[in-house]
Formats: sequence, structure tokens, C-alpha cells
Amino acid sequence: MIHLALARHEILLAGGAPMESSYTGPMTLRALSHLHRLAPMMAYPALASVVNPVKPARPLSGTRTTAES
Repeated sequence: MIHLALARHEILLAGGAPMESSYTGPMTLRALSHLHRLAPMMAYPALASVVNPVKPARPLSGTRTTAES
């Protein structure tokens, strides 16, 4: 498996199929261990800021809500 990190989140074609580059949004960074978080932050120091500058290449789905009974 290959993870391609770019300066911006992008939709790419891989063998003719649309694929996404790695999205280093806030939830993704929180899911990484401290050690694995260092590499993208060293490559893109702005990721360490309070407001993550990375915008998704397409709209993300919203938070799921459950019906209250």
C-alpha cells in the first residue's frame, strides 16, 4: 500500500480509477502515533498549527446522528 502526501489533498487517477491522496486533516493526525505524526509535520509545518490548513478535495460526509426515541 502506498500513501501519497501532497501539499494539497487531491483526487488522482491511478490506472484510470479516481483515488485520493492522503488527507492530513485533524482527525487523521490525531489517529497517528506521535512518531508517525512527525513526518508529515516536518514536511508540512503548517499542519502543526492550531488551524489545520488542509482542505478536503471533495465534500466530506457529515457526522452521523441517531434518532432520539
